[in-house]
Amino acid sequence: MLRVSVYVKGNRNAPTYYRIYQYFDRIDDCCFKYRKMYADWVHDKFMPFSRQPFFIKVFAQIHALLRTLVFLIFDCLTKPDVIVVHRRVITRFMPKIFVLLLRKIAKHTKIIWDFDDNIIENKEVSNSTFALYAEVSSIIVVTSNFLKDLVPEMYQQKVFLMPTTDGDMYQHYSSNLHVINANRADRFANRIELVWVATSVNLKYLIGIIGELDAVAQVLKERSIVVM
Repeated sequence: MLRVSVYVKGNRNAPTYYRIYQYFDRIDDCCFKYRKMYADWVHDKFMPFSRQPFFIKVFAQIHALLRTLVFLIFDCLTKPDVIVVHRRVITRFMPKIFVLLLRKIAKHTKIIWDFDDNIIENKEVSNSTFALYAEVSSIIVVTSNFLKDLVPEMYQQKVFLMPTTDGDMYQHYSSNLHVINANRADRFANRIELVWVATSVNLKYLIGIIGELDAVAQVLKERSIVVM
């Protein structure tokens, strides 16, 4: 049985579910060990950390550093077959000991790195940490060509595109999927639907572009295209 360590931020939030859990829950011939940066009670009680007092942020950072360090040391000693990293193993800057452990692990373990957002722009990782992940990974999985282009050219051959999907939705509608897709295609001729998928923390980014969205909607309206 394949031994797989999966590094995720915390409990089953939307990004980890749609990128990680929904696929791995359907695999039976692997032994998965989830390496959560934050214990479930910390993740559930204090997320999002950006809204917490300073001392809670410090506690959460130390908590994550110590937990992840233990996980990396354990994986360095036990040598799992595969390590999957969703976005990053630790936030922003990578302490030197983490760098050394990841390099050592990469010598005997295949590392699969998945990121579904511009984690440099949103400051989840530094440029040097991003470059390290690209270097030590055997496979890099991204959701779009835009994210693929963030990876240094020398590592482009490692990159695979895998757009985020909803496995539950596919199973639910699989028997009638061709009809649903045909109906969607028919709407494209006269209707555009925009969907904002995010947490409440990210609403400020939507508010910042509402004016531009209204302007585009007006142009499309003048062209007799309905925007929902």
